[in-house]
Amino acid sequence: MGAPSKHIAEVCREYRAAQCHIPTYVLLIEDDLIIAEAVKNQVEQMGHHCCCIATTAAAALESALSVQPGLIISDVKLADGSSGLDATRIINRHVPVPTIYLTAYPELVLTGAQGEPEFVISKPYSSAELEALVRHVLHWSPRALAA
Repeated sequence: MGAPSKHIAEVCREYRAAQCHIPTYVLLIEDDLIIAEAVKNQVEQMGHHCCCIATTAAAALESALSVQPGLIISDVKLADGSSGLDATRIINRHVPVPTIYLTAYPELVLTGAQGEPEFVISKPYSSAELEALVRHVLHWSPRALAA
C-alpha cells in the first residue's frame, strides 16, 4: 500500500526547500558599491557565495566565464555607460544562468517586447523581496531542477 498523498506532498516540499539551500556562486553586477555590499551581505547570509562584484559589463563577462555562477544579480545601467542587460545576454550565450535585475530603471527592461527578463526588482528594494526572489529563482533554475 502506498504512502498517503499528504505525506508525499510534505516530502516533496521538504525536498524542494532543501534544494533552495544548496549554496551557489552569485555574480553581482552593480556599480553602486553601497548597494553591492548590501546585496552581497544578504546573499552570503542566505548561505551563498558572492564570487565577484563587477562594476562594468566587461568585468562581469570576464568573471562569469571564469567562475560560471549559479545566479546573477544585475543592475541595468552601469556607471561606465555599459549595460548589465547586455552583459547578461552575452554571458547567457556561453553560460546559461538565471538573472535577477535589480534596477532603478525597470521601464528599460519591462517593455512588453519578446525576450524581456522574467525577474526584475525595482530600486529601492526590500531585503525580503530580494530574498524571496533569490530562493524562487534558485529553486526553479535548470541547475536546481537537475539536482
